[in-house]
Amino acid sequence: MDQSPKWPNGRRPRNKVLAELRATAAEVPAGTSGVGVIPYATAWTQPCSGQPGHAGWSPVRVTKTLTTPIPGAEVARQITEELASQGWVRNDTVPARGQGSLLRWVKAMPTGSDASLFALRPLSGPGWFISASWNPPGLATGGC
Repeated sequence: MDQSPKWPNGRRPRNKVLAELRATAAEVPAGTSGVGVIPYATAWTQPCSGQPGHAGWSPVRVTKTLTTPIPGAEVARQITEELASQGWVRNDTVPARGQGSLLRWVKAMPTGSDASLFALRPLSGPGWFISASWNPPGLATGGC
């Protein structure tokens, strides 16, 4: 039996966000092959026994893998241009010393956290990994 909170529209929260992230991931960048897009819808996590604070919604996430012969700087430019037209802002980050910057974009959402999109390219080869995610209000804390 579904024990998730009831929402006014009778639907799961933020399916609209999942659809937006899925469309965003499907659109960028141009000139690719070997494209695979995997959406992860939000799901309600039941509370742990005696720990009601652990209940909540899982993050919404879409991942994409692709191969392109386009140079990395051009891929980054194309992604930035496309995402800017959808309200995303580039905000690169450095995950750890010596690893260089990580391509990152953020977008303010009406509720919950900002959405984030990361693009990673291995040191060699034409492959890319793109991941867009958003944490809805009432995010589960996890770990029982």
